[in-house]
Amino acid sequence: MLDISEDSLSNDVQYAPAGTICETLNLYQTSSNHNGIISWSRDPAAGMWRQDKAPDSGQYALLARNIKGSKGQREYELDSIVVQSDHIKRFLARVMDGYPGITMSRKRVQFSKPFEPFVHRWEMLSEAKDNESNAQAKAHVDLLYGILAAELNDVITNKQNLVLDGVITFDMLWTIFEPGQITLSTMDDCNRAFRLEKSWPGSGFEIDTVYIDYNGHGFGYRNYSLSIPTFEGTKPIMSLPVIPFVFHNDKDTLRKSLTLRGKLWYQHKGHHHKQYEGLALTSYGGQEIRYKINSRVIIDTEAYLEFHSNGPQISLQYISDPPADEDFLIATPILRGYSLKDRKWLEFSIDGVSDIVWKLRPFKSLILPDGEAKDLRDLVLAFASSQSEKSDISDDLLKGRGRNIFLLLHGPSGVGKTLTAECVAEVMQVPLYVQKAGALGTTAARIEKSLSDVLRIVTKWGAVLLLEEADIFTQEHNPSDPQEMALYHAFLPLLEYFEGILILASNRVKTMYPTLESRIDVAIHYPELDAKSRSHIWTRLLGKSDRKAFSESEIFNLEDCDLNGREIRNVLNSARVLARYRDTKLSYKHVLTALQLMYPTRQANLSCTLRSLLWPLEFSVTQVPLSRLENYHLVSLTSGKMQPVAHQSGGASGDPLPPSLPTEAIEEKASVSSLGSWNHLIAGATGGMVTAIVTSPLDVLRTRLQTDYYQTSGANRSIPTHAHVRQSFVKTSIRHFRETFGILFSIHRVEGWRGMFKGLGPSLTGVVPASAVKFYTYGNCKRLLPEILGCDKDTTLVHAMSAACAGIATGSATNPIWVVKTRLQLDKAGARRYKNSLDCTKQILQQEGPKGLYRGLTASYLGTIETTLHLAMYERIKGLISKEVNLDKNSDSNKFVQGLALSGASGLSKLFACLIAYPHEVIRTRLRQAPMADGRQKYTSILQCARLILKEEGVIALYGGLTAHLLRTVPSAAITIGTYELVLKVLEGR
Repeated sequence: MLDISEDSLSNDVQYAPAGTICETLNLYQTSSNHNGIISWSRDPAAGMWRQDKAPDSGQYALLARNIKGSKGQREYELDSIVVQSDHIKRFLARVMDGYPGITMSRKRVQFSKPFEPFVHRWEMLSEAKDNESNAQAKAHVDLLYGILAAELNDVITNKQNLVLDGVITFDMLWTIFEPGQITLSTMDDCNRAFRLEKSWPGSGFEIDTVYIDYNGHGFGYRNYSLSIPTFEGTKPIMSLPVIPFVFHNDKDTLRKSLTLRGKLWYQHKGHHHKQYEGLALTSYGGQEIRYKINSRVIIDTEAYLEFHSNGPQISLQYISDPPADEDFLIATPILRGYSLKDRKWLEFSIDGVSDIVWKLRPFKSLILPDGEAKDLRDLVLAFASSQSEKSDISDDLLKGRGRNIFLLLHGPSGVGKTLTAECVAEVMQVPLYVQKAGALGTTAARIEKSLSDVLRIVTKWGAVLLLEEADIFTQEHNPSDPQEMALYHAFLPLLEYFEGILILASNRVKTMYPTLESRIDVAIHYPELDAKSRSHIWTRLLGKSDRKAFSESEIFNLEDCDLNGREIRNVLNSARVLARYRDTKLSYKHVLTALQLMYPTRQANLSCTLRSLLWPLEFSVTQVPLSRLENYHLVSLTSGKMQPVAHQSGGASGDPLPPSLPTEAIEEKASVSSLGSWNHLIAGATGGMVTAIVTSPLDVLRTRLQTDYYQTSGANRSIPTHAHVRQSFVKTSIRHFRETFGILFSIHRVEGWRGMFKGLGPSLTGVVPASAVKFYTYGNCKRLLPEILGCDKDTTLVHAMSAACAGIATGSATNPIWVVKTRLQLDKAGARRYKNSLDCTKQILQQEGPKGLYRGLTASYLGTIETTLHLAMYERIKGLISKEVNLDKNSDSNKFVQGLALSGASGLSKLFACLIAYPHEVIRTRLRQAPMADGRQKYTSILQCARLILKEEGVIALYGGLTAHLLRTVPSAAITIGTYELVLKVLEGR
């Protein structure tokens, strides 16, 4: 404790008014007594207990107290400053305004090391000093400023440099956290503002704060502790778990936002019925438990603190109601209350609270018993309306009793009892409080206490009370059983004083006590659901948007499943989760999957229509009744078309197939189904063979133009000048075509007509299998991928993925053939290296090993890009054309248009794909070239090949042979796909 008695530094004799001498009196620690009171002296060498008795000590503006330095050294260091000057006190009253713990009206004001107030307000202190106009006051202020500047210079400079860089060290944290200022922290992704009370270094940097909270009775400050863990070196201020509000990048906008949030939070005092979506918290056994909810809730802090046994104790330092505007900034965003759907007391965030959107016609979705459905609905509406409006009708009905209405709903589970209660609450626009009777307790005393609390809450909130599993109260008890009678007598009197609507839900009601039966205003019996009721439930729960994805026959199949309403809801919830996981829209297949996983034994009554869906895959069908098959359809999985099936009586009872479907037709469809997957292989091979023969001369020309043999043969040509470069595009194109066809004629002149078909054998050997593999993979991937991905078969994603798979499979299977073909096409007459395909293969294996047959494979995989672009664009263009031309028509007048449409779509898509992906063709061909004369490979990898071509020949070389390539590939694409589509139609009998 650092203190000094008045007697030790003053005397009755005063030579000048206190604090008027504009000087600093330095005092030094001499000793301290057993109470911790330090003795001070002007003389640092003074002995023990020698106190300063100077009569003028109180007249100095400042007293500077110095204590012995650390480690027992004789040197002294400044410990505290005592302000006695009125000029300085008035000055500091302005500078330190609002700083906690400083009262400048005292006779003497002491500031101790490390002088936090002056560090926190240094800029204000310096500015106020410079603006001081009174000369005498300025002299006193300068005296204080000089002492502080000498003492705090290192700290102030270090702080300013760190803050300028946006960082701080752990030991300098205290310099930026000023008591009374607003601090900011993020909790559960939510910005929280607090007012700092004090801070100190502990296990970390500990910060005591307050914020505004509500305990159901009033508003006030609530204490909250924050901490910054220790760290080494510097750390960005904005990365700290707690930051001073003034350092936020957009503090003005944030201040406005948090203040508005605080005012919105204040409006929820009392109790309110709201919608909530987001995270909710509770605690159990000292652990915080989080729930993600989407439910209607009751905001009621008072009830929360009373009935939530694990709820917090909220101690407040009360403030005025409403709070001041600046207090809304530090208001908590937490609201406390009850989730009606989850039946839990929880804490909610104000950001997830919204107004309830009430249903306009809630009873429209309710399935009431036939015959009296309309009367029962009107009666429930009348009761609900009278209670809601407090009308005279209700007074007449309830004369001599409390203002209450009792409804009894009885029937099996999942038939609409809870939905009826929801409709009653919805039409009244009040909460529905659901309570299970079994959760009230097992003894009469416990039940009486629990039910009394429930009725008190329901009355306060104006809610409808649904008492589920109420059999223990509704059924007549054994008079000789005292426990059962005690339950009944504890229940009945409480109802006399209840004001509101009570709905008793029971699975069975045989006999009731006359006294209870006389209090029932409406009793509704719910029978087991029939097919019509289940169809209504499926349709209602699907909603308008999802219902469009289900056909009438699919709804018919689902209504045959023996499920109650609650089970149907569970199936749909699981199906929606499955659809979201697969990133697709909800479909019938998702529902069937969920149904099979959740209720596999409930599918025994599925109609024959549903069984017929599975038949083409299983070839075995359980015997099912055909009585309900009439006017419905059988879906063929092979054709994808719906065929009408009329039920014919008189079929064999043991026949698992519809009697009207001949066995011959079934066998025929089965054979077509087994052949279907090979149709693409045969059609693709045929298209590839026709194309290879027709376009062989152009293929030879393209291959030679892509290699560097024919590029270097023109090396003796002069380098183009600027004049050549500036030639018109038309002239350049004409010259390019002339040179291209000149090479073609030279091949015929030098090598004969056989040279035009060089490599045709390997080409056929390569093209036919390649085309077969390509279209087999593509066609079957288009069929399988929609089932795997759970999406539509005509999406671009399916087409692109199918094309990519086809390209990879083709490249892997046929690369050796293309290497041999390329070597033979480049083998010019006169200096032939290879006799035939077999000799070429043998030499490659001897000189380069098996790896030589797979040269350019990586480039082939890269070539998958062209295949993907081609087929994806073809399917898209084909789809656009099909809107104008019906491709499914088989009339003679339409066949020619069909052929033109498909050929045009294929050629156009191939043109675009080639222009985009052509450079890879050049690189792939170069990689497949034979080694140079010295046996070395000139091109070793894709990147090395591309760099070398660009370096030696320029960008234009990457498009070498483009004209020939387009002249070959565009027509060949049209021929290939045209042939493929034609053969496919023949094989499928379309």
